[in-house]
Amino acid sequence: MPQLDYLLAGIDKVKHPGPQRHYAKIVMHITDAGAPQIIKDKVATMDFKPVVEKLFDWMIDPKVKIAVKAFAAEALFNLRHRYDWITGELANQLQFMMRDGSPAIQVRGKKLLKDL
Repeated sequence: MPQLDYLLAGIDKVKHPGPQRHYAKIVMHITDAGAPQIIKDKVATMDFKPVVEKLFDWMIDPKVKIAVKAFAAEALFNLRHRYDWITGELANQLQFMMRDGSPAIQVRGKKLLKDL
């Protein structure tokens, strides 16, 4: 908990696929509705705009691995109530990714679009 601010402050420096996957998955878990209350309280006080921007960057970048994109999409879905504009932008990105996406992204995309 005390290092969460520090951890997320470095997300813009992450360039390699392995750490991108870990960062996206961490953000997905800490923003999940089922996260422990202590994490929810901490997340509520944090500025997530730079994180949201980076997650969208990863979703758009064709060089980023599909697992990173899937975790980023879930994290953005979790943050959709915090920033109203995420819903529309996420829906557009999911539809774009699903055009030529793998079966895994098709399933994840359909689920998220349905829930949006």
